[in-house]
Amino acid sequence: MSQRRRIEGLREANGGVGVEHLLALDPASDPFWCGSDSDRRDAEWFANVWHTYSRPGMHLRGVHYLALSHSISKPDGDPYADPPGLSGDARSDRINRDWRWLQDSAKKARYLGLVDPAEIHDARSKPVNWLPGPGYRDDPAISVDDVRARLPEIDTALPTRISVPGAEVTGYGYDLTDQPAALSVWIEKSTMEDVLAPLCDELGVTLVTGTGWTSVTRVCEFLTRAIEDGRPVRIFYISDFDRSGLGMPVQASRQLEFWLAEQGADLSIALNPIALTGDQVAEWDLPTAEGKDGSEIVELDAIEALRPGALAQLVREAVAEWRDHELADRLAEAENEAAEVAADAWDSARTSAEEKRAQILAGVEATVAPYRIELAALAQMLDGDMQPHREALAALAAEVREAANALDVDLPERPTGEDILDGDVGDWLFSSERSYTEQLREYHEHQGHEIPRHVCGWCGDTFIGRKRKYCGDACRKAAAAARRVA
Repeated sequence: MSQRRRIEGLREANGGVGVEHLLALDPASDPFWCGSDSDRRDAEWFANVWHTYSRPGMHLRGVHYLALSHSISKPDGDPYADPPGLSGDARSDRINRDWRWLQDSAKKARYLGLVDPAEIHDARSKPVNWLPGPGYRDDPAISVDDVRARLPEIDTALPTRISVPGAEVTGYGYDLTDQPAALSVWIEKSTMEDVLAPLCDELGVTLVTGTGWTSVTRVCEFLTRAIEDGRPVRIFYISDFDRSGLGMPVQASRQLEFWLAEQGADLSIALNPIALTGDQVAEWDLPTAEGKDGSEIVELDAIEALRPGALAQLVREAVAEWRDHELADRLAEAENEAAEVAADAWDSARTSAEEKRAQILAGVEATVAPYRIELAALAQMLDGDMQPHREALAALAAEVREAANALDVDLPERPTGEDILDGDVGDWLFSSERSYTEQLREYHEHQGHEIPRHVCGWCGDTFIGRKRKYCGDACRKAAAAARRVA
């Protein structure tokens, strides 16, 4: 049964009470009331767009641009967000209105089970980090290890180890900090973080994500780290194609310029906007909106929606120009050359040491040789004398295994933290243990709403709705029959 039918059943049982008395939110936004013909029409429209054009992990703003670029008609027949004959403020208002409608349709599609909620990426908030992580444990049980033993034995090898160390070189290992410049990508919005965060991690590039104009705090924080690093800094700036996006790189640059001067830092920093430009909008055929001043507007979200991978490739190419791609190989070659030089020099220096090492080994071997003969004989005698003990040990191990396998013990149950659940949540706003009507009462009381409640004159149950003597037809008929009998 759908949630809406459940509410309709409650409504009928309560004598056709107004639906607003049976919902916690406005009927247009309460998920329990979703399911009208118009709701299903809008939800099916979104589900069709989603399954036809999008991909798992896309966020709703990307779907907006997909619908816009494909000139998809809405259920009323008008093209989505691009009606003919509108311009200026009227066109912007229509685009914004259709964008809000798309978001509502997306909710309805998920409420009605037409789209998996997990497939749509939420770019405005961080994923849930559930703590602590899942625990994996066995049920209470007894475990008995095997018998462990080590019986005496005589080592007849008497090994001798003497070595003169070789020469090793260090200081030639490659790291991204060896690159001549520290690189950074700055972007004005968080919705592209799912693309840029893993990419910048891969490339070893610092990612600075904002939500609009770069803050003083973020600029100063970045400068502190850059000064500590000490290398020249190159920043690639990414913003929307609009008037604000045109000004944001200037604002960020001016902040950098000011705080560099204030701190008196002698550091080379350069910033260059790499997206989104008018040429890129034309090359990638991105749909434009019209600003209130008549200028064209294109959001960064349109790139990934309509040209997947283009932004990542743009960043890769920008970074590649400022990377010494042969540095790691040159460091490895220098390390090999240094190792050869060090080995040649040390081989000459350790000749005397190797000669003395050989003399010492020979002397030790001469001393040890007769002991080896005697130890071999003793080892053979000990091995024979230990045989009864080995047999007894094997029998003991078998006895212990048999006894462990035969154990049958009623262990105490594993304690859990369930006792804490005895705590009262009666005054909490939401509890899944309440009935629908009990929970509804909590919502309404929390919001200061009053629900008309009455007591049935026949069954005594409380019901919601307009004032009347009985909660429903069944009680009304039962009371009438009782009067006739009387």
